[in-house]
Amino acid sequence: AQTAYGNTIQIAESIQKINAEERSNTAIIMTDGNLLQPLLSQLNVPEAINVAMGWPIRNTAVYQLCNAYWEFIISTQKQKRIYFRDFNQFIDQPAIRFITESWRGPLQESLIKKRLTYFQFSKLKELSSEPQLQSIGQFMEYLNVESMDAPSALTQMTRLLESIALHDSSDEITVESAFQLKEKLQSIAHWLTTMPQLNQMGSLEILFQHLIGKEQITFEGEPLQGLQIMGMIETRALDFKRVIFVQATEDVMPGNQPYQSLIPFDLRTAFGMPLPKDRDASYAYNLYRLLQRAEEIQFYIPATTSDFRSVERSRYLQQLLWE
Repeated sequence: AQTAYGNTIQIAESIQKINAEERSNTAIIMTDGNLLQPLLSQLNVPEAINVAMGWPIRNTAVYQLCNAYWEFIISTQKQKRIYFRDFNQFIDQPAIRFITESWRGPLQESLIKKRLTYFQFSKLKELSSEPQLQSIGQFMEYLNVESMDAPSALTQMTRLLESIALHDSSDEITVESAFQLKEKLQSIAHWLTTMPQLNQMGSLEILFQHLIGKEQITFEGEPLQGLQIMGMIETRALDFKRVIFVQATEDVMPGNQPYQSLIPFDLRTAFGMPLPKDRDASYAYNLYRLLQRAEEIQFYIPATTSDFRSVERSRYLQQLLWE
C-alpha cells in the first residue's frame, strides 16, 4: 500500500475473506502501536477480537481531552478571561462530542457573530439562556475555570472521564483508556495532599505530561480463541499458523529507539549488564521463534511514510530474503 494506514485496510480485507476457524489461528503483530485504532476500525468480524498489547496513552482521545482541558484552564486563568481558540479546542474534542453535540455548533456560531474573541464566563451564562443552548446544562461547571484550583481541576477531569467511560456510544478502547486514566489522576490527587508545591496548575500540567504521558494503556486478554492482535513481546511461547506483520520497516521493526542510561556502556559491559545489542538479540529471538511453526507469513510495507520519507525494509525481512 502507499501508506501504513493503507496497510491496515488491506489487512482487514484479507482477514474478512477467511473463515472463523482460520481467524482463530491468526496473529496480527502490531509492530507500530499507533496503527492499532485504524486497524480495529477497519476490522469487521462476527467473533470477538483479542487485543493483548500495550498502547501509548498519548494516542488516546481521552489523553488529548485532558491536555486540551489543561490548556483551557491555564490560558483562562493567565489572561483572566476565556480565549475562543482554547475554548473551542476543548469543547470540540472527539472524546466529548456526544456531550457537546447538541449545543456546540450554535454556541460557536453565536460567539463568532458577536465577534467575541475573548469573553468572561458570565457571558457564557448569558448565552446559555438562549433556547438553542439550554442543553448545555451541567457542562457549564467544566467551563467555570477562572478561579479553579488544582484539586478542583482534577475532580472535574475525573468526573468528565467517568461520563465518557459510562456512555453507551464510547468504544471499548475509549472506555478502557478513560478508566485507566482516571486511576492515574486519582494517584496525582493523592500526591497533592503530601506535596503542596505541586498545588499549582503549571506544575500539575508538567507532572501530567511527563508521568502519565509516558504510560501505556494495557489491554489484557486470553489468547485461546478468536483473532489475536498483539505486540512482539506478547507472542512469546505462542504458535500460530498465520502471522501478519502490520508494518515491516526498519523504523519500527526493531526500531531505532535511543538507549537511555546513566550507566556508561563500558561499566555495563564490565558488570554483565544489558546492552542495546541484547535488546536487539531478544527481539530477533522472539521474531524467529514466532515464525518457527507458522505456515503462512505476511509482511506489509508502505511505499512511503506520512511525511513522504523513503521506507527501508526491516533487517529481518532482508535476512529472510537473503537466506
